[in-house]
Amino acid sequence: MYTAIDDVLSLSELEQCLESKSLENENIGKRKATEGKNFEKRLVSILNHSSNIKKWNQSSSTEDGYFYPTFQQIMSLIGLSRNEKILKIEATDKIPRLETGGQPKTDILLTITTDRRSEEMFTFSCKRSSAKYVSIHEYTAESFIEVLDIKDKKLQEAFLKLQEVGGFTELKKRYDALYKVMEKELPILNKKLAEWAYAGIGGYGDPKIHWANYIIVFKNDTKTLEMEKIDVYIANILQNVEGQMGTSFQWTYPSKKKGKAIQLKGKIT
Repeated sequence: MYTAIDDVLSLSELEQCLESKSLENENIGKRKATEGKNFEKRLVSILNHSSNIKKWNQSSSTEDGYFYPTFQQIMSLIGLSRNEKILKIEATDKIPRLETGGQPKTDILLTITTDRRSEEMFTFSCKRSSAKYVSIHEYTAESFIEVLDIKDKKLQEAFLKLQEVGGFTELKKRYDALYKVMEKELPILNKKLAEWAYAGIGGYGDPKIHWANYIIVFKNDTKTLEMEKIDVYIANILQNVEGQMGTSFQWTYPSKKKGKAIQLKGKIT
C-alpha cells in the first residue's frame, strides 16, 4: 500500500501541535500559564540533554542533538567559546522562592563547568507570548516604596493611593496633587523600575540565584526564539517602549486584588 505525504513537521512543530490540542479546552489563564511552564521545561531538557553535550564537545560526529541549534545559541549567549569542552552542566527550573514568598525573576538556573573555567552559574528569565503587553510584575505599594528607596513622603502617599484606587485615571480624579507628584517622579525611577520588573535587580532574594542575567523569549505568533543579555534587553525597552507616566509600563492591579497590590504590564520585544 502506498500513500502520499501531505505534510512534514519538525519535532518542534509536532510538540506545539500536541500542546495546542491538549490545552484547547482550558481557559486562557491556565493555557498561558501551562504554555509558559512547558517552554521552561523544554529549555531545561535541551540544556541537560547528553546528546547536545556530546555534539558540543565533538565526541560524536554523528550525534544530531536534541534541539541542538537552541543549545548552541544559549552557549554562545553566555560566552562559551566553541573550543571549550563542557565537563559538567546542570539546568533546573526549580528555583527557590523569595523570602517574601513571591516568585523570583529567574526561571532557569544553569550551572556549568568547562575545561577553561571553574563552576559558573547563569540565570535566565523566560517569556512566551504573542501579546504586546503581559503582566510581569506584581507587588504591594509598600514593596515599591522599599525597593525603589522612596524617601519623599508625598511620593510614598501617591503609591499607596494608586494601589487604593487602582489606576492613574482615578488617581488624577480623586488625588490630583499626588497624581502630579507621580507624573514628575516616575520617569526618574524608570530605569530602576525596569531592572526590578524584568530581572529582579535591586529587589528581594539572592542576586546570584533570583536575579536574571539573561532573557529568552519565544513568540507564539511568529514561532521565533530570541535571547539577549538582560542589560541589553532593558536598555532597548527603556529606549523604545513608551508606557504610562513616563515609564515603560502599563500600570494596573491584579485580578480581584484591587487595593491590595500594584501590577505592571510590560512589553515583550
